[in-house]
Amino acid sequence: MAVIRVPEELWPRRGGWVGRVVNVFKVPGDRVSRGEAVAEVEIEKAVLVIESPVEGVVREVLARPGDVVGPGGGLLRVEVYGEG
Repeated sequence: MAVIRVPEELWPRRGGWVGRVVNVFKVPGDRVSRGEAVAEVEIEKAVLVIESPVEGVVREVLARPGDVVGPGGGLLRVEVYGEG
């Protein structure tokens, strides 16, 4: 299993920032491809589009629209193809 997270490298460099989940495009059972948009997170002046770094099947949604997340915050748990 892998967790798709808010990439820390996309986050503003100043400390203490959080974002709000605007959309999650996947539900459990959906397939996800590497590079596919899976969620949007709004920060102070922008909306970050979060892409999947893995290919597999969504098993759990960890953050829903309206939830507050920080850098590295988990969004989806994915069963990666080829694991197990």
